[in-house]
Amino acid sequence: MSFTSLSDLLIAPLPIPLDAAWLGPASATMDLLFLALVVAILVAMLRRILRLVFPRRPRARSSETPQDTAPRKDAPAPNRHAARHMAAVDAAAFSTVPLMNKAEYRIFRALENAVRTSGSGYRLMAQTSLQELVRPTGAGSSAKAANYAIMAKRLDFAVIDATGHLAVAIEYQGAGHYQKGAFIRDAIKREVVRKAGAEWLELNAEIEPENAAARLRALLIRPTGFQPRPERPRAFPPLAT
Repeated sequence: MSFTSLSDLLIAPLPIPLDAAWLGPASATMDLLFLALVVAILVAMLRRILRLVFPRRPRARSSETPQDTAPRKDAPAPNRHAARHMAAVDAAAFSTVPLMNKAEYRIFRALENAVRTSGSGYRLMAQTSLQELVRPTGAGSSAKAANYAIMAKRLDFAVIDATGHLAVAIEYQGAGHYQKGAFIRDAIKREVVRKAGAEWLELNAEIEPENAAARLRALLIRPTGFQPRPERPRAFPPLAT
């Protein structure tokens, strides 16, 4: 049998006898498998052609596009927070601000002079975190709760001794001090300082700087006042009087 074209080949009868065995279930299964194979080959070829015609664009790096600086959703939580904070800092402008208002600074300078003239290696600090100066003793849930209670609280002024420990906590009740729960915050700080064994000095808004200095000096130089603890090494050299 001869064929002159491809169409003749496709429509020509098969040279195999079409008996019952040939047209059985096995033949139908083979035809389906052959058809599936042909379809798979065609799909693979089509995907290959599409990749050649429409190549994928490479993803831009985080340094190339600003929107890519946002943290990935699958990134660990600390990294996401750090990236978000850094993005906020990059987008904002900053300037310095005074640590104290004018009234507080007048009191601070007077207290600083009292500390300097008292000797014994005392130092005066302002706007100090209470948690950096005292810590609950022991462990367990009660200590964690107490530490959490003082986490965001700070002292207006703090006098530390030559070993770096808190000697006197000073609270200045300036104008408008007792607002937004300040009274209960002061009560908590007062109790914490008392339990830690340090002194608590409270100054009202009407006090003159000289009187504030005199009250602090009386605490620092009295015979029963705080002196450098010999069992602890000095953290700072003594001030020159």
